[in-house]
Amino acid sequence: MADVFGSIAHILSGASTSDTNSSVSIPSNVTDLAHDITANEGILGGLTLAIGLYLMVLGYKLFKPTVFIMGFAVGSIIGYAVLVHFRPPGGYPSDNNVIMYGSGAIGLICGALVLCLIKLTFAIIGAAGGLVLALFILGFQSFGIIQTGTNRAIFISVMCAVGAIGAFLLQKHVLILATSFVGAYSTCFGVDCFAHTGFVQASEDFLSSGNAGEFAAQFQINTQVVALSAAVAVLFVLATLVQYRISRGRDARAHWGGGR
Repeated sequence: MADVFGSIAHILSGASTSDTNSSVSIPSNVTDLAHDITANEGILGGLTLAIGLYLMVLGYKLFKPTVFIMGFAVGSIIGYAVLVHFRPPGGYPSDNNVIMYGSGAIGLICGALVLCLIKLTFAIIGAAGGLVLALFILGFQSFGIIQTGTNRAIFISVMCAVGAIGAFLLQKHVLILATSFVGAYSTCFGVDCFAHTGFVQASEDFLSSGNAGEFAAQFQINTQVVALSAAVAVLFVLATLVQYRISRGRDARAHWGGGR
């Protein structure tokens, strides 16, 4: 947590001094950054941005698309973790493509399966919210607040269980909170596929089964990561307000039907 608050203080102090400079400067590495964006990053960034914006506005209102998307998201995350865990020492042939499209294929299968398991709708949505919230919390410190693979897996599992149980107990409230938070996180994840601040690196590291010191590229807190994390919080609040406004008077069981 100290890393996060220290970076926030650095951002605020930098903002106060920049007010004295009236000129607007364009970063010299913009062109280099654009060249560094791979085709896979462009596809992933566009997809996660689209999913995030949808979930933040229509996540609760539209039943079947949301169920499929949340199942897809959970399946893709699990698929990524499995593929990384069993990755051979030399990597897969066409490693990046196998990881990305393999995870996506598993996500599509899970999304389709979830549509057939309507009675588990609330649990799946709540678990997805708990999973993404766990990844967000782990990023409060460089290398993650939990730096051993086993303890990290336990923490993520507990958060998923809490989200699933909470969705059954509080229904509409957890469904709105879960879709809003997953949407906010997905949106900022998509932004970082283009911006390369290190925000995406957190998810990649925390879904690895190894300890913090074993990561090929270790997650580090910096001012840009803190800014995107703050954006997640702001977007989450705004999305929650929007979805409560849109869904006013709609009971979760009557509207979704999946909890019956």
